[in-house]
Amino acid sequence: MTITTHTHLISIPHTVLPHFLVSLVVMSASLQVWCGVASPHLVSSLSSSPGDATENDQDDELNRALRESGRIQETEQHSAIPQGMLASEWAVAMSLPSRETMATSIYRSNADIAKAMARRISQTLKVPQLFLSLDVPPPLLPSSSAPQNPEDSLALLALEKGIRDVCRSVLEASQAPSANTKAA
Repeated sequence: MTITTHTHLISIPHTVLPHFLVSLVVMSASLQVWCGVASPHLVSSLSSSPGDATENDQDDELNRALRESGRIQETEQHSAIPQGMLASEWAVAMSLPSRETMATSIYRSNADIAKAMARRISQTLKVPQLFLSLDVPPPLLPSSSAPQNPEDSLALLALEKGIRDVCRSVLEASQAPSANTKAA
């Protein structure tokens, strides 16, 4: 069984919290997803500037040679270390072919958005088991005491879409035949 990790930066339409980091661990029949706010320092380090193109090209060439020689495993484009809480909100969803997708909260906040989000993503992508951990700041979360700001509501929808799109692209890439695989 091969376990791979991937890190992606997603942007959402929000004035205060525009960038989130998504870290995924892909296993044979399950996917662990963590999502939290990306610091401005992390965003700038993950965004390559035009002046760094030669250095990035050399790094890419070196990494490609190391992968081809078997000295390092295939990894995603960035290897940023996520910072934040693992279990601010944590849910698991299971998509079964013959039944409705089930989900439960492992750890939840008053907003409890991870459970529904995990269920929808698992159902859409047909992921047998999806663990979703969210570290979303309180200003972005809905509250029972006041209506949610429209910008925050749209940002949460964009965040879910971004997480779903990242999961889809990672799953498609992990299921694609390797370039080194020879046809029988």
